[in-house]
Amino acid sequence: MNRTPRTLNRVLLGLLGLLCVAAGAHLVLVCLVPAYAGWVKGVLAEVDASRLTLMNDTRSPGRDASWLWLGLAVLAAVVLVLLVVWALVQGRGRVTLFSREAVREGDGRGVVEIAAAVPEQLLRQALTQRPDVLRVSISAWDQPGEAAGLRIKLQPRAGADPLRLVEDVDALVETLDERLGLRGPVVLELVSGARARLASAERVR
Repeated sequence: MNRTPRTLNRVLLGLLGLLCVAAGAHLVLVCLVPAYAGWVKGVLAEVDASRLTLMNDTRSPGRDASWLWLGLAVLAAVVLVLLVVWALVQGRGRVTLFSREAVREGDGRGVVEIAAAVPEQLLRQALTQRPDVLRVSISAWDQPGEAAGLRIKLQPRAGADPLRLVEDVDALVETLDERLGLRGPVVLELVSGARARLASAERVR
């Protein structure tokens, strides 16, 4: 329901997985195949010699250090900024305004706004009173071209009937839609955890 770039994330994770597999295969060959290990050792020696030559050729005037270190520091800073931006674009879309509609008021027009806290608090109040629910998390998410959507995350108590819980939540959402005059997508997620397993089992009557 959010704007996380899932496809791109999966592609990057796939590439990272392939790199990890290649690195693992390389280490296994180094340990088990002496000829491969000797070849790798020779390649590393050549790379190290090239590195020393490059560092000597790129020394700053009047200094022993190479200006390449400054370039590497700038590159590291750019990578850090890109990682921060990438983290910020994950999960975007959560809103604090559930709806905003223009209405006629006498000879003019006004605006009626419903904060996202309204449906969130109404549903949370109804669900936290249930004996078969341990934890409730509700949030509103922007849906371009339609009413905001709701994401409802519930942690049922051990022994609760999940089918009945889903049906009851569906009825609550239908009632909320009728009272607010709005209808948007709703995602219901049932999660479990240690708290659900350790809490006393009290089934819905």
